[in-house]
Amino acid sequence: MTDDETVGWKETLAELDRLGTEYRADGWDAVTVQAGHTAVLAPGEGEFESPELVYTVPDDSADELQTMFGAGEPTRFTVYLDGTRSPQYHILELADPEQSVVALVAGALDQSQVDGFGETAREAGRVHTRLRRLDGTRVGAFRHDDPTVFFPD
Repeated sequence: MTDDETVGWKETLAELDRLGTEYRADGWDAVTVQAGHTAVLAPGEGEFESPELVYTVPDDSADELQTMFGAGEPTRFTVYLDGTRSPQYHILELADPEQSVVALVAGALDQSQVDGFGETAREAGRVHTRLRRLDGTRVGAFRHDDPTVFFPD
């Protein structure tokens, strides 16, 4: 990692911690996760016939996320994005306001991955995100009908 990449990732993780702390202070159950790897898959390459973002999460986080998702399906998603750097650092927020639970997942994508994937996602009109363990076991999968949140113009 270059110095700029290290600074960008540290800033992303600081924002991840800040968001988690803010949600907990408001009485939410919040799980913060640093994805070990983030990948993009074209339609049909993964589980879905739409583009996918796949986050590989540590086992301890995966256990927490499976417990959380068992309580209800996230109904709101937000992406906090630093599109000024490559890799492109971001935080995916999956929230269920009715249950007051939120998962915050930090990831990074190389700009070359983002460009083609963003175009494909806009054409498809949706994106799936999938969280998985290192061995490939699915932790959760979600459909997002507004891909522009991930890939603003």
